[in-house]
Amino acid sequence: MVNYDKFNSIPVEQQEVLPYLDALLVLGGESDSFPSRSNHAIDLYLLFDAVSRPNDSLCIVLSGNHSGSDSIIPDTSHAQIMKDNLISKNISDSNIYLESDSLDTLAGLYFSKKIILENKVKNSSCNVGLVTDPYHMNRTLWLANKVFGSDISYFAMPSKLKRSPLFSPIKESLIISALRYDLRKISPGDDLALEEYLSKVHPFHAENPSSSLYGLGVKLNRLFK
Repeated sequence: MVNYDKFNSIPVEQQEVLPYLDALLVLGGESDSFPSRSNHAIDLYLLFDAVSRPNDSLCIVLSGNHSGSDSIIPDTSHAQIMKDNLISKNISDSNIYLESDSLDTLAGLYFSKKIILENKVKNSSCNVGLVTDPYHMNRTLWLANKVFGSDISYFAMPSKLKRSPLFSPIKESLIISALRYDLRKISPGDDLALEEYLSKVHPFHAENPSSSLYGLGVKLNRLFK
């Protein structure tokens, strides 16, 4: 019998779904002073390890290079910083996969989808826990539906972060609205259409991005930084 008391900081709904997961996808962008997302992934992994059967395994995909809105590109990717945190807590390197190309949530989910499907153990459906901060979860869930389609089932596993960045509700709402408009003609799980958007329209990933509502929002955000 597993003593759940030491895991009582993890919400019951997350504890219940955890044994059925094949992977955790941890999105970059956590605070340097409080690594809420990677810390939560550590807690979830340790709980999974405590309750799972001997042959069960849970891979962890750490996503993100840096934010495309950053004026200064950091020397170390968000994914690598999170990995260093996991390794320091004795999480095995063999269970960790890095996605270090993405510059925002959409790209992080798109690039991570390939890693998850290539490394899934089961031949049946693939279940993924999405780990990010609460203020960022609505955008993550909406984009996960657009990117994953029917290929991956996903579950919200929000971190314990209590405070949100200043103006984040307004910012998140505007970003979701812009992406809804830009991606309105793309069906969920349409990898080819999403790849075309990333390569031709996306403000961070396209070499010469065509005009878009999301791109306009990025320009306005830079002006007011």
